[in-house]
Amino acid sequence: MTKNNSNRIAVHFDDMVEFYNIRHGVDALMEAGIPVDLIVSAKHSEMHSLPGKQELMDETYYEIVKHGYSPVREIDESIRYKILLEPHLSEKYYLPEKINHEFRIKYMYYLIQAKPKNTCTFAKNIEYDAILCHTKREAEMLSAYTKTFLISPMRYKGFKKDLNRPSEKQTLLYAPTFGNIGSIDSIEEAVSTLKKEYYVVVKAHHMTQTRETERFEILKSIADEYYSQAVDLAELLQSADVMLSDNSAAIFDAIYAEVPVAIYNRSEDLLNDMHLGRIDTYQYQLVKRGVIPYTNSIDKIGDVLKEAVKCREKQSDEKADFLTEEDMTKAFVETIKHFLDEDRNNNEYYALLDVIRDTYHQQITRANDLENELSDLRNSKAFKLGRALTKPYRAVVKSKQDSHYSF
Repeated sequence: MTKNNSNRIAVHFDDMVEFYNIRHGVDALMEAGIPVDLIVSAKHSEMHSLPGKQELMDETYYEIVKHGYSPVREIDESIRYKILLEPHLSEKYYLPEKINHEFRIKYMYYLIQAKPKNTCTFAKNIEYDAILCHTKREAEMLSAYTKTFLISPMRYKGFKKDLNRPSEKQTLLYAPTFGNIGSIDSIEEAVSTLKKEYYVVVKAHHMTQTRETERFEILKSIADEYYSQAVDLAELLQSADVMLSDNSAAIFDAIYAEVPVAIYNRSEDLLNDMHLGRIDTYQYQLVKRGVIPYTNSIDKIGDVLKEAVKCREKQSDEKADFLTEEDMTKAFVETIKHFLDEDRNNNEYYALLDVIRDTYHQQITRANDLENELSDLRNSKAFKLGRALTKPYRAVVKSKQDSHYSF
C-alpha cells in the first residue's frame, strides 16, 4: 500500500554535476524544515544500461556521503512523495524502480543547454509538471511543453574569484565534452605548446571518465592538474584565468563566472551538430554573433584564447538573461513551496496536461505494437517463403531489362 507523505520531497540524481547544481537548494529546503530524500539508486536499469553508468552512480553515492548527506539507495515504492525533483526521467532511462510522486519537476543540471537535440525533445519534457530554468530564453522555449519557473544558478552561491594561483603562469581550464562532438582526440599536441604560457587544469566530462578510457588517459597525460566529477566546476572557475572548451555546457558556466572562454573544435558544423530543428545550439549562436572566439586549427588556439580575454565584456553581457538574486536559493524555495501547497487532482491545467500525456502514451504503445507485429510478420514462414519466391522473379525481370536496354 502506498503511503502518502504530504510534504516530503524526493531529489534524484546519478552524478556529481547534477548534485552540485541543486545542492544549495536542497540545503535551503532542509533549513526551512521541509523533509528531503536524496536518491542515488543502488542499481542501474538493465533495459537502458550504459557502459560505466553503474560505477558512476556508486562513486556519486560515496562522494555525497563525504559531503555529510545521507542519500537513499533503495527506493521505497510504498512512499508517495509530494514532489519528485530530477534532471531527467528516472525510471524510463536510469532507474528500474519507480519513485511515486504527485508533482514531477525537472531541474536543469546545466546553466544553458548545449545539446538541444538531447534535451529539448517532446519525450524528454512532456512528463513534467514544471521545469526549473536558469535563463529567460530557455524558460520561454520550454514553456511549449509545461510550466516553467526561473531560478538563480544556485551552484554559484558564495562564488568568489580566488586570487591565489598554483603557478606564475596564467591558469587555463580545459573542459571538453564527451563523444565524437568533442575535441580531445586532436588536442594533445596543442596543449604541449600552450603549457609554455599556461598552467593547464583539466576537468573531464563525467562520461569520459567512465566510458572513454583512451580519451580519459589523454586528458590525464596533458594536465598539470586533472579533476574528475568529484570536484565542482565552479570551484575550478574560481582560479581560472581563461577557459577552452568545445561543445560542453561548461561554456556557459565560464560566462556566468566571468571567465573568458574560447572554443576549439574540428569544424564549425560540429558546434551545431546537436541542434533540434531550427533551434541552433547556443554555443554556435554565440560564435556566429562574435561573442565567443572559435577556431578549428590547433595552431590558433593560443590566438583565440587571447581574443577571448578581449571579448570579456561581450561575454559578461550574456549574464543579463540569468536570474540573479541576493539570496540565490530564494526563487527555488518559493517555487517548491508553491507546489507543496498545490492540489494536483483539483487543478484543470494538470487535468489537461494528463490528457495530452495519455494521448502521447497511447500513440507510443500503438507504435510499439505495430513494430512488434511487423517483426512477427518478418519472422513468419509465409513472409520468408514470399521473399524466397521474389528473388528469382526479380532476377528474371532484371535480365529482361538488361536485354531490352542492350544495343
